[in-house]
Amino acid sequence: MLGRTLSPVRGYPVTRTALVAAGVPDRYWGASMKAVDECAHRGAILAYMGAVHERAQKGKGLLLHGGPGTGKTSAAVAILKEVVRRGGTAYFLAARHITRALYENEETEDGLALVKHQIQRVTLLVLDDLGAEGFNPKGNAGAALEGVVRDRYDARRPIVVTTNRTLEGLAEVYTPALLNILKRTVEVVHVQTKQWKGKS
Repeated sequence: MLGRTLSPVRGYPVTRTALVAAGVPDRYWGASMKAVDECAHRGAILAYMGAVHERAQKGKGLLLHGGPGTGKTSAAVAILKEVVRRGGTAYFLAARHITRALYENEETEDGLALVKHQIQRVTLLVLDDLGAEGFNPKGNAGAALEGVVRDRYDARRPIVVTTNRTLEGLAEVYTPALLNILKRTVEVVHVQTKQWKGKS
């Protein structure tokens, strides 16, 4: 079952095989909160990780926004790894790969693309670099993404979003429906430091 219930305690190894299965790019395999300097957003991210069992059960996620090179993706992967440590499942989806994930994968017998099925059902979805897709977010691909986000919202499965935009900035690109779902489900954290990249 893809969307397994998390254990309130750690206990599962995060192997290379698990990271590959989760779609995590190899440059982020070493992502760890050990390298996070004391900064305004560190406490919020650690608080989320510490309560990820309870947050996941309620479908509550994070939106990490800030400039390029501030470590947003590394923080998101560190959270993903914590979910895997607790026995959950996760998937990392870069925004620029959304169309490929939703349209170009081999389909299951019921007609649902394998990757689409995975990103809908995993315990945690990391949606990386939202707002940098390279396609019209208000077109068909944007509608498909909205469907995935809505399905996860309905099933109380959390999303961690990274973006260079604020929620208001995303509103300039995405439909009001998608933004409304995000506002209901994510805690917004402004990531400002340039002093870490998540390597332990």
